[in-house]
Amino acid sequence: MITPRWCASFLCFAILAPGLALADTPLAERFSFRRASDFFATGATLAEDTDNDDKVDTLRDSATVLVEELDLAPGAFLQQALIYWGGTIAENANCAGPDSSVDAEVLVTVPGGSATMVTADTCYCSGADNQSRDVQACRADVSSLVQGAGGQLLGPWTVGSFQANIDDGDVDTASFSLVLIYGAPDLPARQLTIYDGLRTMRYDEVSFQLDDLEVDDPPAGELTLYALEGDIGGSDDESVMARGLPGGRSMLLSDDVNPAQGLINRTINTTYPPQEGVVGVDIDTFDISDALVAGDTSLEVTYAADSDKWWLVFNIVGVRLFFSEFSQSSLSWTLSDDADGDGAPTPGDELRYTAELVNSGEGNATVSLTADMPPEAASWSLLSTEGGADNSTAAALSVDGVAVDAGGSARVDFVLRIAEVPEGTPIRVAMSFAADGGGGGLLEAPEVTVGSGSVSDTFGDDDDDGRIDGEWSQGCACSSAAASTSPPWAVLLLLGLLRRRRQLF
Repeated sequence: MITPRWCASFLCFAILAPGLALADTPLAERFSFRRASDFFATGATLAEDTDNDDKVDTLRDSATVLVEELDLAPGAFLQQALIYWGGTIAENANCAGPDSSVDAEVLVTVPGGSATMVTADTCYCSGADNQSRDVQACRADVSSLVQGAGGQLLGPWTVGSFQANIDDGDVDTASFSLVLIYGAPDLPARQLTIYDGLRTMRYDEVSFQLDDLEVDDPPAGELTLYALEGDIGGSDDESVMARGLPGGRSMLLSDDVNPAQGLINRTINTTYPPQEGVVGVDIDTFDISDALVAGDTSLEVTYAADSDKWWLVFNIVGVRLFFSEFSQSSLSWTLSDDADGDGAPTPGDELRYTAELVNSGEGNATVSLTADMPPEAASWSLLSTEGGADNSTAAALSVDGVAVDAGGSARVDFVLRIAEVPEGTPIRVAMSFAADGGGGGLLEAPEVTVGSGSVSDTFGDDDDDGRIDGEWSQGCACSSAAASTSPPWAVLLLLGLLRRRRQLF
């Protein structure tokens, strides 16, 4: 919500009050998207340590972060912009007093715009396990502010006028975080989910289960966190563990500036170069692909804290969506046994059909195929299944579980012998297929006409093996049914490779 500068504090709080939480609030899902998109999170401290005692003593009027070209994919355009701000505020009966000290409005300046007073969409307040301070965290969607300034994402973003309580206390802190969710021409599809709240951490271990995910094959994802306060050097037994479920794989998060023990350590690793010693704030992104397996539906994140007290505000989980694509697949035939030697498909001859499954997408797939045998077949037999399970009957082919990796292909072959049918009889064979995760299509072989005049110039013996070769079907060999596990928009968007500098998967 965007409000004018004259919005009085008591009025803004009255608007805000229905969304205010008065105690520690577990992180919960607030937004989730499945589209071609990505996100970038950064931020800055709003308080300074002027006497070098590792505690902040001066509140800044404002702070600015610069979003540069290397931070976003080329051609980035806005999908959603969020501002978070948080820090210590005056003690007020552990957030339950009649006169709240939560500051629900800040001045925000977006690239190309002017300073505008913004009121939070929601705020969380924690008693902070402290008798002299409470802690708040607020969130505002500023997408309309960005659009009104021309939609620019690159440039300076400024947040100011946050009335935090900063007085050289051990836990005093103030900061903000910018979260940009954006699209771009070459971005692949992702599921992005934002979980936020406010959780005090000290001598504690807490697990959040982030649900409603869909992990594809190959599994790839990242986790971004925003925490308030944090120490300088890290503490023993202070860590973040990610575990995909139901797969059960886990990993302890770390990188060059975030040790596995002592990860909440005043760093922002989303910028280049990574920032260290950022007093009172952690904004860090980690590749969590090693904690995921295809088919996982949730992520369990376990935070462990030691003596250092800090507050967790948000987690953002980005999971790559990989789609298989079978539009280049086809069904063809050859005259594999010309019993009477006349060079044409006639009764008693054998036709060999080949289904070529070509996966031009980015996701591995398992495919099932079915085909009813035409009435013109006196008999038929399956020749190859590429490792799939043969569940065929006398009247129909049925093969399940044919693995087709991204960029690979697989062939399923069968032969049929032509029954005693009149010359000129057409033989039509079609094969339907379905890929796991949804999607499928119909492959139709070129029609065969029984009789001596049935083979045209397009059915020559191109490979000089003594057999007449059937023509491959032209263009897409699929029916109007979807030939991909992706929705139509994703087929085009998945062709590009993400070139963003910070991309982790």
